[in-house]
This record gives sequence, structure tokens and C-alpha cells, in this order.
Amino acid sequence: MLNQPFADALKLYVKDEYFSGHWSSVTTYNNLKYTVKLVSRFFGKKKVNAVKKRDIRNWADEYVKTHS
Repeated sequence: MLNQPFADALKLYVKDEYFSGHWSSVTTYNNLKYTVKLVSRFFGKKKVNAVKKRDIRNWADEYVKTHS
């Protein structure tokens, strides 16, 4: 898992959590699928083990700039 793209790992996590029943709301699932799309655009093929705190901060900053 650490050697796969971050966006792919997040996508798998979101799908697994929804279909295992941890999230019963379709709205929550759809919102998180949108988040996965944004993460995929920003991080591209960057591997989980290469993502640093500053990368997450940069993504969050970019999100705020483009979604406020």
C-alpha cells in the first residue's frame, strides 16, 4: 500500500469504507469520491510513502484558494 499512488490508496479506502457499511450516507460517499478526484489531480502518481506533511498542507492551501 505504501508503494502505490496516494490517490489510488485513498480511492480504495473510500470505496472499502462505504461498501463495508461504515458510511451509510450516499452523500458522504459522493463527497469523498469528489475529494479523491481532487487529490488525484494534485498528487498525480505520487506514492503514499513519498507524501509529506507539507504536501498535504500545500494541497489544503490550494483547495481553499480554488474553492472559497
